[in-house]
Amino acid sequence: MNNLTDLPPDLIVLILIFCINDLKQWSNISQASKILSECARDPYVHQNLHLMITDDNQLNVNVINSIQGLTRITIINGRDTITDTRLISVTLLTNLQYLNLSGCGMITDAGLASVAKLTSLQYLNLSACWNITDAGMHSVAQLTPLQSLNLEDCNRITDAGLLLVAKLTSLQSLTLSGCERITDAGMLSVAQLTSLQSLDLSGCNQITDAGMQSVGQLTSLHTLNLVDCQRITDAGMVVVAQLTSLQSLDLSRCERITDAGMLSVAQLTSLRTLNLECCYQTTDAGLASVAQLTLLQSLNLSWCQQITDAGLASVARLTSLHTLNLGFCDQITDAGMVSVARLTSLQTLYLSGCNGITDAGMLLVAKMTSLPHLYLEFCNQITDAGMVVVAQLTSLQTLSLWGCNQITDACKFLVSTENPNLNIT
Repeated sequence: MNNLTDLPPDLIVLILIFCINDLKQWSNISQASKILSECARDPYVHQNLHLMITDDNQLNVNVINSIQGLTRITIINGRDTITDTRLISVTLLTNLQYLNLSGCGMITDAGLASVAKLTSLQYLNLSACWNITDAGMHSVAQLTPLQSLNLEDCNRITDAGLLLVAKLTSLQSLTLSGCERITDAGMLSVAQLTSLQSLDLSGCNQITDAGMQSVGQLTSLHTLNLVDCQRITDAGMVVVAQLTSLQSLDLSRCERITDAGMLSVAQLTSLRTLNLECCYQTTDAGLASVAQLTLLQSLNLSWCQQITDAGLASVARLTSLHTLNLGFCDQITDAGMVSVARLTSLQTLYLSGCNGITDAGMLLVAKMTSLPHLYLEFCNQITDAGMVVVAQLTSLQTLSLWGCNQITDACKFLVSTENPNLNIT
């Protein structure tokens, strides 16, 4: 084997990916030698490389022609430079399957008319393209192979735009986060996207339980994000419970959901990830329901301030948990750590702001001999004595002590010296 062109194509791809981050580097490397130039022209490389465009001057015909076979592009720093006119040159990349225009705020509906010519697109990210309106969805709707569409913070899009998005019957992922004009009527359109596996409605605060009736028809959903959908109540959870394929559910800041809603959530027996941050009405009774989700690997209970040590006895039954967040659950005390210490599979434990936990609680945490990541920010009852105990956890890789005002710098230095692989922040 005398040169790089003798290597298998997949190895050439790996070499180039590690060497190249953006289009400017691509141009430099492809001109560096005959061998690298030949590698750079390999169709297999173009199909697997992901280039970032950092300068709008790179969007000229000569450069674009040099990467004709490219399938994936991300444009960054394009907020004030990437215009509809500049976008026209991208349409020459007829093999493009992945296009990330996130933050290109000068792009308008006219620019999307150019994007509509990229008939092989499967992934399109238009997040924070603030000038895009419902009219632009006419162009997007022409991209029938599209599998993933991100419209986060495109807050000029309304239910009328979703009527057009509903034509994208191959969509598997749809992000509408921050699209505050979307209502329950828009969910009627979304319900037509029967192939959807991931739906993000975070911040769509006009959606109510009536909208959940439509979402409940998306029986292929694996991931549902309802963060800050504050009009959704326990009645909406009854419908969500029909989505038996769900593996991830985010209900953060859904403040009207109570323990009754947790009875419905408990029916989602395939759940791996559940986020209940700031679900203030969740109590120990709700946790008794959540404890039925035996496949859970990640549970976020931060700011659920009605939870007590008794609730943690229920959580201790979730033996598959890898991540547990109890941040700012200020009724939790050292007694609750008896239950937490039984979760021997935990990889990450957040106890930030749990001021009922003292050095005695650290004695119990120290029994979790496989724990790599521990977060104790603002635990103001923990002192140097507690840290001496925690230092015995040889598995620890991350220890966050920011705001722990009773732990001295000298103690932190001692712990880091005894555990050279430990990152203390």
